[in-house]
Amino acid sequence: MEHSSSGGRFAVALLLFGISLLIAVLLLLTALLVWLTQAVGSLIAAALIVGGFFALLAAVVYLTAIRETLDRLRAQAETVYEVARAARSGYEWVLGKVAMVLSLRGESSGEVDRNTRKSPGLRDRKGVCREG
Repeated sequence: MEHSSSGGRFAVALLLFGISLLIAVLLLLTALLVWLTQAVGSLIAAALIVGGFFALLAAVVYLTAIRETLDRLRAQAETVYEVARAARSGYEWVLGKVAMVLSLRGESSGEVDRNTRKSPGLRDRKGVCREG
């Protein structure tokens, strides 16, 4: 009983720590923006400077850490698509062979397909041949 209770306490403490960290970062950014607004004299210019800095930071993080991982994920996705295309091609090939075997089997048993073969005589509504 005591073990599961301490695990729940840890999860709550970790969640509260994460929320507190997020609030601290937001307050720090707000203080930076207010200070830069007073230094520059314009809120819009200060917001553009701070936004540009974080956009540059995000680009550096992407180029150094995330790009290789995304390239690897793209390569894995391409492999999955190639396997799916090969499976579809194989399925269509097998389907064609089965259709060919079934059509040969139908012809050998004496069945006549009205769409592909014509009989020498005329057919009435019941499909019986009669001489014309």
